[in-house]
Amino acid sequence: MAKPQQNNNSRLQKAGYRYQVMAESAPVILWMADSSGNSFYFNHHWREFTGAADDVKLDGDTWYQALHPEDRSGAVASIKAAFAAQKEFEIIYRLRRHDGEYRWMLDSGSPNYDEAGDFRGYVGASIDITERHQAEQALYEQSVRDPLTQCFNRRYFSESLEREIKRATRDKYEIGVLMIDIDHFKPFNDNYGHQAGDAVLQELAHHLTANMRAEDVVSRYGGEEFSAMLPGANETILKQRATKLCQETRSLQVDYAGQTLPVVTISIGGAVFPRHGSNSKELIRVADEQLYAAKAAGRDQAIIAN
Repeated sequence: MAKPQQNNNSRLQKAGYRYQVMAESAPVILWMADSSGNSFYFNHHWREFTGAADDVKLDGDTWYQALHPEDRSGAVASIKAAFAAQKEFEIIYRLRRHDGEYRWMLDSGSPNYDEAGDFRGYVGASIDITERHQAEQALYEQSVRDPLTQCFNRRYFSESLEREIKRATRDKYEIGVLMIDIDHFKPFNDNYGHQAGDAVLQELAHHLTANMRAEDVVSRYGGEEFSAMLPGANETILKQRATKLCQETRSLQVDYAGQTLPVVTISIGGAVFPRHGSNSKELIRVADEQLYAAKAAGRDQAIIAN
């Protein structure tokens, strides 16, 4: 019985060698982690990707340090949850390459069990999907942006407001909503042409976006009407911001076809969640009512719901 055992060991050794060759020559990053989540193996492609020297030990810490700082907590949490449930996972994050560029990676892992069925950890692969990710992002941007002004479109604004209301309900904060309309917009098109009207829309869109915070959302709601969502803004703040927008819009200079167009003014209506509405439709309706009131009162002003 000894000889067959020797043959079996030989076959196992040869198989192990072949698997090692395959792993080291694979065009993607391959890794293994034990049942505690500690990474103990990365193939040679990892060294090529990160530029790690041959004498540097490859472990989970080298992977963590290469993660984009903004992606670290999310990636680690996702992997820990998968390990706890012993389920397959796929996550996307940014990883620093040897030249300092962060690349988008698709990381997938599968639980590994021994012959007795005991959980031994994970085996996985990390694939560079930067070009695909950028193409998908470009398509997404096209789907949520107004092509003329590059502001967000109406659909994105409505969806974003719904999401923000859910967060605000949970975390107990206010949301300001502004509806903004260009006063006497039709004469721009009638007297100077539609391209002049487009120039006014583009200039105002840039002005509105430049005067908002990173967390605010500005959209072209339709025609010459824009909307803005301001998380954390109460009535006082909303009134201050809206009044300032009206004042600064008057000083905008829009040039078209070698001439300066007439002064642009705007009317604004505003409402605040949760006082003026518990959902996006109610908030927009109330803000629209204030917009009409501002126009009826002579335009070039902001009215916020009481």
